[in-house]
Amino acid sequence: MVTDTRPRFNPNAFAGSAAPLATALTFAIAEAMEERAERSGGRLPKPALSALDELANVVRRAGCRTGSATMAPRA
Repeated sequence: MVTDTRPRFNPNAFAGSAAPLATALTFAIAEAMEERAERSGGRLPKPALSALDELANVVRRAGCRTGSATMAPRA
């Protein structure tokens, strides 16, 4: 019987944590929405929802609470 002696691929060891990618993608989208809102007079033409409740488990960003508070809908 032939045994496979090649090392087994471990995706966690290869890529590590997804936190840096999730952080970069999330904040790139948020910044793009902020820029679009600025060009549109301070509001997005269509409301955007960012459901990021679980992302806080892996993402750390200074001022995140402030950013979410300032993006709240205006009455």
